[in-house]
Amino acid sequence: MGSDQRNAQVVSQALIDSISIFISALHHDVSASLRHANGFASLLLEESKQDPNAAAEWSAKIIESSQRGQDLLGNLTTCMRRALEYNNPEALGDLEEMVKSIGLLSRTEFVSNGPAYTDLQKLKELYVALDRSLQLVSSDPQTCVIETRHLTETGGVEIFGRTKTTQVRATNVDRFFQPLKFDQGDRTQMRPPLAFKVKITAAVLHGDATAAINQDGDLVVSVFIPDMPL
Repeated sequence: MGSDQRNAQVVSQALIDSISIFISALHHDVSASLRHANGFASLLLEESKQDPNAAAEWSAKIIESSQRGQDLLGNLTTCMRRALEYNNPEALGDLEEMVKSIGLLSRTEFVSNGPAYTDLQKLKELYVALDRSLQLVSSDPQTCVIETRHLTETGGVEIFGRTKTTQVRATNVDRFFQPLKFDQGDRTQMRPPLAFKVKITAAVLHGDATAAINQDGDLVVSVFIPDMPL
């Protein structure tokens, strides 16, 4: 099997995986909020017959639950719609200068630097989403590092995000890209689908993103973006 065919299979699988995550979030997280709202409405209907004061409490829960589902649905669909917009590849000059201009919170490192050819705006969005994802799950934000390697021989860019974390364990790291599936300290807060954005954006840029826990116990997110063909 030629390298082009293998790369096509990787890209195809990455896109399928991303769409599966999207569907899973709709099925589990969005529908959960709808089920909760429905349950709260049923309780309101039942308890209001006995206690007129029950309306305020259950109405608040219904509003909160429905708003949660609406926010997640909006975040997911906006993310998916943006990623699937037509790619506009262009030649990038200095990668280090470009990345540093974004103002990431994580420390940035560059093993090598050089030109690349891809969608500049989507690449920037990917960096920002990776940066915020690391910050979100990090147990020590000072350890958040994003390393960029330019592949001079084969073309393309490798991006590695790394941080200490207690929220993503080795037993559930495969669920990292799913919007609400890794550990959450405060479940009342809506966790934006930032990691999912990394996954889907990498896929539509003909690459892929994976997550793993390394031997030091750090979360490592690996992203590969090939040079897009002319």
